[in-house]
Amino acid sequence: MTLAEQGISDHSISLGSVLGGEEISGTKPNVSLADLIDASCKGGWPAMVSSSLSNSLKHVSSYLEEITHVELFAEMNFDPGRMRQLLISLARNVSTDVAIKTLRADVNTSIQTRTITKYLDQLQQIHILELLMPWATHLRARSQLRLTPKRFFCDPSLAVAALRATPDKLQADMQYFGLLFESLVVRDLLVYAQANDANVTFYRDNTGLEIDAIVETSDGVWIPIEIKLGGSEYIEAATKALIRLERKVDVEKKGYPAAKLVITASPVFPHTRPDGVSVLSIGSLGP
Repeated sequence: MTLAEQGISDHSISLGSVLGGEEISGTKPNVSLADLIDASCKGGWPAMVSSSLSNSLKHVSSYLEEITHVELFAEMNFDPGRMRQLLISLARNVSTDVAIKTLRADVNTSIQTRTITKYLDQLQQIHILELLMPWATHLRARSQLRLTPKRFFCDPSLAVAALRATPDKLQADMQYFGLLFESLVVRDLLVYAQANDANVTFYRDNTGLEIDAIVETSDGVWIPIEIKLGGSEYIEAATKALIRLERKVDVEKKGYPAAKLVITASPVFPHTRPDGVSVLSIGSLGP
């Protein structure tokens, strides 16, 4: 379940309306950073909606342990311990395009790369992992696109459980929670995009430019999105990245974006800046 479905987001800003070019404005949502940390730990599991946070943490941990014993490929020498280490490595590298060789090093350097690939394939088949594919588009510049997908857990609470994290631990490690928050937002974007006949990708090139998410409809309407916890310095950096991407895209072939968004954890008033970039809280977003 998304934050809108859980009642954490007031869903006053519709992704569909943004794709339709409507103006972004509204009231400040009643959601705090602590709320979002708790939501990341509890997850969007329907059976846990009315459960306490502590019970939810236990439930997700138990579920994750069950996953380590699932064996789909008979020809693979399956090892629950290796699967457990892989889940921990994926949790550490959540919201990144981590290389297979890095995952292999975290699990066991003595095993073959194809074994790690099989484990990853299994996690995708049982819908524990979601792949966010890179956005390939027409560029004015000669930048080379990076085409390695990002791997996300289907719900950020799985990463929390793999690392045995708690709200207090996440509160003390904002750098990691920033990655986890990106995972939370991507989870919701995937659902909201599907409701609008759109898909979600990301952008990265060899110049160091990376955009956290691109929502694009089947008829080519697109929105680049940067995901930040908050803070004026980070929002400014995100804004510059979005504008830089727009300048790189061949808009004669691709068209201008319907909007350029910075989605934050901070409870801000949804607004559009003079430079055309809109800032809103995930607590305002809905389908």
